[in-house]
Amino acid sequence: MDLRAAFLLMLLLFSPLRAGEALRIPFEVHEGQRIERVITRGRESIRPAGEKGFYRGNLPEALFTEARRFRGRHGSFYLLDLSREGKSFDALPYDELQIDTDARIFRVALADEVLAGKESNRIIGRNRHRIPLKPFYRGLDMQRLKYVVILTEAKLSRLRVVFRKRPLPPKMQRKPSLSVWAWHPGRVNPDRLERAGIRRIYLQVGSRFSEAANRLKAMRSPPEIYALDGSPGDIYRASKVIGKLSRLPLKKLRGIQLDVEPYLLPEYFSDRERTLKRYLKMLKRVGAWCRRKGLRFSVVIPHWFDRVRFSGKPLLPMLLHLVDEAVLMSYRSEPAEVLRISADTLRQGEELGKRIALGVELRPVEEERHILYRVGPTGPCITRRFFHLRCRELTELRRYRVPGSRISFAGRPAALKRLLRQIPPYRSFDGFVLHDYSMLERFEAAIE
Repeated sequence: MDLRAAFLLMLLLFSPLRAGEALRIPFEVHEGQRIERVITRGRESIRPAGEKGFYRGNLPEALFTEARRFRGRHGSFYLLDLSREGKSFDALPYDELQIDTDARIFRVALADEVLAGKESNRIIGRNRHRIPLKPFYRGLDMQRLKYVVILTEAKLSRLRVVFRKRPLPPKMQRKPSLSVWAWHPGRVNPDRLERAGIRRIYLQVGSRFSEAANRLKAMRSPPEIYALDGSPGDIYRASKVIGKLSRLPLKKLRGIQLDVEPYLLPEYFSDRERTLKRYLKMLKRVGAWCRRKGLRFSVVIPHWFDRVRFSGKPLLPMLLHLVDEAVLMSYRSEPAEVLRISADTLRQGEELGKRIALGVELRPVEEERHILYRVGPTGPCITRRFFHLRCRELTELRRYRVPGSRISFAGRPAALKRLLRQIPPYRSFDGFVLHDYSMLERFEAAIE
């Protein structure tokens, strides 16, 4: 036996089995990263675990008073560190920055994680005690602010910085509107829509679409009709999508909605940057076509898109700039949790002047099993089938289950009725979208 064979035999005999070593991870991972294994309906997927790098303050205001004075190349300045326990401050909920200081001449600057890393900042006001934040939304990552900087030569005896959210105007306190997804145009009954008070229907493109659109337009109070279409592979075929939409009776439509969900593609995890680039490019082309045709452009997105980053920046603002509205799949069955997981998207929609509706799941959903791992270093290991010289060590952190009753309102009409009375405190909120038309009859009492 030569030395190489002896070495391999020793590794086989003495290398410990590594936790999770039989998992095939379909994307590049790094030591310290967390991944999540999700098992449902007899299938399983592995995806990066969502980790937020920011914390939230308490509404309607967040107060900061601890400042340090420095002297640099460009003069004196006071630095207020917004971070807590290594996490940046989420300023998205706030409309205005208020400065309480005894200085007469000063400048105010903000630094997000990127600017802080460059030891730079962005000036947002001069000698102003109340500064609206919306104009600076595109140039700063408002969800990951690190510092407020007050540049002044004066030695301050008083400095308070407050992020504040203005109250909603009275006209926003109205009953939420209801919309519905309908996957089978031929089965849509106008009378049922009227009884449920549906003001908008997202109608799947397909057989009997034109016939259904004609019936809906003949209603006494017809709902807005959006043509609904899309599949993950459409990110590679924008021209085909536009061609298909062009054959619809466009004069009967208020808009187009795409439900593409690129994260269902295997390449989303192996090459997320490229996949998201194709996704945004496709949305841009379809959105431009919709504007030329005088149609509103809507897109369906998951509630966790607020945590996804593309090219080092938040994905959600880039996406919202390309559409007129978004419907968020906020699939939870406790009203408070629906609003909690939707808050970040509603905030960003408010900042950008976009409408955001919240999707509500009514159909029965199966239980999900989740296993969370931390990625360790590489090293030799033995799998269930054979030996590998290099293998990622996976440390299991925890297991938990998400029952279908937590995701769907199936069998919980009273909880649905409570949710449909809610008014989230954001100007972007545009009502609820029910999933789907086939469940309207079962929830008729809760909806009316």
